Amino acid sequence: ARVELEFDNEKASVKPYVVDSNAEGEFRFCEQAWEGVNYTARVSIIKSHYVTRIREGVSLNALNNYHVHLGVVELSRQVRELRISGEVIDEDTGIPAAQAVVSVTITQPERKEITVKTDIDGRFLIIDSAKDLIEYIISLRVSQLDYQDYVLRDLSLSSKNDYKLDLGQFSLKRRQVSLNILGRILDRKTYEPVVGAS
Repeated sequence: ARVELEFDNEKASVKPYVVDSNAEGEFRFCEQAWEGVNYTARVSIIKSHYVTRIREGVSLNALNNYHVHLGVVELSRQVRELRISGEVIDEDTGIPAAQAVVSVTITQPERKEITVKTDIDGRFLIIDSAKDLIEYIISLRVSQLDYQDYVLRDLSLSSKNDYKLDLGQFSLKRRQVSLNILGRILDRKTYEPVVGAS
C-alpha cells in the first residue's frame, strides 16, 4: 500500500511525503523536525482495489516526542458490481418493447442466471455483485411473446470495462406465422363431398 502524509505546518514541505508498506504491511515515516513546532498530518493509505483510508489531524509534537503509532489500519476491498443495461424496441415500429424478458447467464467463473423485465420504455438494468480481478463471461437472451428471441453470447465483463456493459438499443423482430384455414364442404342433402368448390 502507498502511504501519503501531508502536513499543514508551513515548515513542512508542501508536497506530500510518500512511503510504501513492506511485505508485512508495515510502514515507517522518518523525517527531521523542528524542535518546539507542532505538526498536524493527514495520513492517506491507498491501495488499488481497496477503499482509501484517511486519518485527519494526526498530531506530532513535543508531548508525544514527535512519535505516533497508528496501530493496525484495516482496508476494505472495494465492492464491485456487474451492470448490464440496454433498450429493446420493436424492429418495425420502433416502439419500446415493454415487459420483454431479459435473461443473463453468467458462464464464467461460476454459472448463475439473472432474469429481469424491461420497463415501459423498453429499458432494462441488471445489477449483481462482482469479485475484483475476475473476468465474467455472459450470454444474454431477450424474449417476448410473438417475437423472435434476441441472443448474444460470450460477452466479457472485467476490470477493463469496470464491470459495466451498455448494449445500447437493439430491436426484436416479429415472428412470421402461416395462416391456415381448414374445413370440409359437403352437399347439404346427401352429405357427399363437393369436389372442386372454390
